[in-house]
Amino acid sequence: MSEGARTEWVIEDVGAHLARNKANRKTGRAAEFVVSADMKPGDGQVNALLEEHLRVDRMIVEQERARPDFEFLTLAELRARVRERGPRTWLLRGIWPSGAYGSHAAEMKTQKSWIAVDAAVSVSSGTEWLGHVPVDDPGPVLIFWGEGDDAGLVRRIDAVCESRGLDPDELPITVCCRVPHLGSEDHLAKLERQVDELRPRLTILDPLYLAARGAKSSDIYAMGEYLELVQRICTAAGSALLLVTHFNRRDGSGPLRISGAGPAEWGRVLILGTVKSRRTDTETKATTVITSLDIVGGDIPDQALRVTRTIQADDPDDLDSPLRYEVETEEGDVAADGERKDDMPPARRKLLEALLAANSPREVSELVDWVADKYGHGLRRETASRELNALRRDGLADEIDDGKGGWTASGGAYTGEDQKAQIAGFPRRPKRGRQIGGT
Repeated sequence: MSEGARTEWVIEDVGAHLARNKANRKTGRAAEFVVSADMKPGDGQVNALLEEHLRVDRMIVEQERARPDFEFLTLAELRARVRERGPRTWLLRGIWPSGAYGSHAAEMKTQKSWIAVDAAVSVSSGTEWLGHVPVDDPGPVLIFWGEGDDAGLVRRIDAVCESRGLDPDELPITVCCRVPHLGSEDHLAKLERQVDELRPRLTILDPLYLAARGAKSSDIYAMGEYLELVQRICTAAGSALLLVTHFNRRDGSGPLRISGAGPAEWGRVLILGTVKSRRTDTETKATTVITSLDIVGGDIPDQALRVTRTIQADDPDDLDSPLRYEVETEEGDVAADGERKDDMPPARRKLLEALLAANSPREVSELVDWVADKYGHGLRRETASRELNALRRDGLADEIDDGKGGWTASGGAYTGEDQKAQIAGFPRRPKRGRQIGGT
């Protein structure tokens, strides 16, 4: 208790305390701390009573979850309630409704956390997400950060703020450098208290695999139970919920690539990231990544964004050196089947990238090894052969008759005007930087 603060001394038993705090929770008021009139701030009795208060608060949470409220309304009553709330708003205009919940998923090490950090800065400051998408409902942001250390998170936030002329210390962002375990009543009670107090416009949980510890990821029912609990907490406070998760390591496209059961089925908005190109300048060490974000949801049209992000450290040898963050975003077309018009199957695109990085013809096994080194997974030989033949049919690859079955990118892959849309985001044959063998 701070000195000079007004203290209300209340005498009541635990049963009355429990009943009143249940009523407080229904009206959005904070739970009250109960002490007796003869206690003084700082007394050991006060500390003991505080522990009792926390125990009782946990009882409230457990009882509420054990006996969820079911409310039955006629359709007319439901329609009247929806009208009384007024028009719904966007958090991220045209992409993420206010209070909605969903996931951002991508391959490992594809700058997923940068997408989340950009969203945190954008919502807390009212600036455009990824420099492109307006924020219509700005406000406080709550981040649960489980991957990497606190210095890395601060460095990212500072970089995004610097790119927009913002003072990070002025932003209403609250951070917990640990993700809650969604199967823990104690962790959920702490999360709920923070969400109730802060009333964030956006809650970010990064990553899901740490939060879902103990759940069988292939069991959609077990994952659904975990996801529903945190969803209910955020929804009750009017907070959007963004979970950051991963793709599996199989070829494919769309929501089916999200690891495990649950996130794809549960999310009202899914942001699916696919890296189209990655390159690092050998002199400045600036890394430029081109990512396709395919966005699907129940209340939004399918759409796609192409994001070009460049990140550079002032001093690459200094871990505390400020980062420079540049991002350009443009909208992409979506075909009738939901795929990007300029997209090709992921395996085919990765092989094309390998061919463009090579400085001489390469065997299939070498191309597969290059893909495995960059993306963390290889390709089956039959898949590689099929996709290389498809690239040849499209005029993007040539098979060299040298007795070894070598492949190389064709001239069309570098200069063909009719192929530029198909290979957008891939560099021309590099003069320097990462290559496959040779000098």
